[in-house]
Amino acid sequence: MRQIRRGVFETNSSSSHSITVCRDNNFEPSALRTDVNGYVRARFGEWGWSFPDVTTQHERLSYILTMARILTECNESVWACSKKVMEKDKRNFEVTREFKEISDAVAAHTPDCVGVRIDVDDYDTGDIDHDSSNSIYSSFEEFLLDNNMTIEQFIFGDGSMVTDGHGEGLM
Repeated sequence: MRQIRRGVFETNSSSSHSITVCRDNNFEPSALRTDVNGYVRARFGEWGWSFPDVTTQHERLSYILTMARILTECNESVWACSKKVMEKDKRNFEVTREFKEISDAVAAHTPDCVGVRIDVDDYDTGDIDHDSSNSIYSSFEEFLLDNNMTIEQFIFGDGSMVTDGHGEGLM
């Protein structure tokens, strides 16, 4: 069941996440760093039942990349934990419209950035609890629309964050 409440404190079930978004387009300067080729390097993350608050731009980038990967069904390896399978998922995801939109948003807000590159290793699974991702949203666009946010507001918005269902978050 999906509930969206704005301007109220909520305690969610333990298997869902609260997303707080700065809606006034008051963007923080980019804290993302580029490599020697001009790319911001990121990883898929793991957000299950309990995790630290997602507050930094790098963490929010990882969260939104992971959400988009799941919602574009480029997550064959959710339970596999194999670098070979994760590399395949990454390649499939990096050609999607959703990845391009995220990469372009990061490049537009980060000096000297040409886009995003995703790194994977043998331990990556890149998952978000089903009660906060694919059982709630049918697409990445729906995820953005239902949370009334843009990619830029989520990654660079002053005060944007994700909390797990064990605490309180302003929605």
